Amino acid sequence: MRTAARTVAATAAALLLPSLLTGCVVDGGWLGGPAAPTTSTEAPATTATAASTPAPEPPATWPVNVPVQPGDCDPQAPDALLVTFVVTAQDPSAPIEISYPGFTPSVSGEPRTITTTGPVVTILGNDCGPGVAAEPWTFTATGEVGYALSCAVFFNGFPLRADSDYVEGPARAASVDCTGRPGM
Repeated sequence: MRTAARTVAATAAALLLPSLLTGCVVDGGWLGGPAAPTTSTEAPATTATAASTPAPEPPATWPVNVPVQPGDCDPQAPDALLVTFVVTAQDPSAPIEISYPGFTPSVSGEPRTITTTGPVVTILGNDCGPGVAAEPWTFTATGEVGYALSCAVFFNGFPLRADSDYVEGPARAASVDCTGRPGM
């Protein structure tokens, strides 16, 4: 009897936890999958759309992928020590200044800075440098992004750092710092 009660409780928690953590309600079939098809004899309702409403930008332009620079270690190499840096912003048109490390065979974590727009920016690198990094890799982002700015850095699939900033009240630049390195 105890095992059955635990199984029911674990199943209920697994189904409800995503809704509770995100504030969203799962809409669909079993475990959030597609809902079972329904049959209806009614014609679908049509609504008039305003001709002046602009179409949203296609998601195919997101994320912004920062290209690997000439001389950098190849992040797609079979033995790559993949470093992934992600920045997200609420405003897709606001410029974001990002400082990140570049990885070459002679330098592990060469400082670089770019300015780009979001809402999602990804940077991939391969730490093929001369050995273990002695200093932290600088990963920062700053911008007048409207409301929220976040960053996260991963090393070979393991999360290293994450940070978020949001602007409430008077306008100011949001700033996040995911500086770190493996073993730090």
